[in-house]
Amino acid sequence: MMLEKTTLQVEKGLLEKFQETVVQRFGKLKGAQSEALAEAMKLWLSYTGSLKCVRLFGGGVDKVVGLEEVPAVVVDCLKRKMFSRSDVSIVPLFFKFTAEDFNFLCAQLENMLDDLAVKENSEDYEKAAVWRLNERELFKMYFTEKLISFGVRLEEPELEEFKKNYR
Repeated sequence: MMLEKTTLQVEKGLLEKFQETVVQRFGKLKGAQSEALAEAMKLWLSYTGSLKCVRLFGGGVDKVVGLEEVPAVVVDCLKRKMFSRSDVSIVPLFFKFTAEDFNFLCAQLENMLDDLAVKENSEDYEKAAVWRLNERELFKMYFTEKLISFGVRLEEPELEEFKKNYR
């Protein structure tokens, strides 16, 4: 990704509030301002209908990304074992998710998960997608108009064994 440098003029009070909030969220100002401004630009583009953006959160992640960026972020979270903390979800910052959005994400994930997982048939293929990670774990994606969630699940026999051992 190529970065561009630009100069902007904004009201002093707005800039001060922006910088204060950047420090609160990121713990620093240098470098974080650019990240926060890029996030604000994505929000505005999504608001105006120029770009489909989502809020991606859970598993230690909380950021605004374009819909086309989601598969790469999800695969990165999977490789870094971030699903052991919690599921990762996305909510649209546009009206609602469509079947086309879900199908786009499925196709992109299928290509990107090629060496990590094998796609399996799902009972409800219009609202869920499943990939086998190994003999014990499944990677699942669930779809509604307001939320798409990604998570790693133990298969039922493994889950029952886990419950027995930790009661």
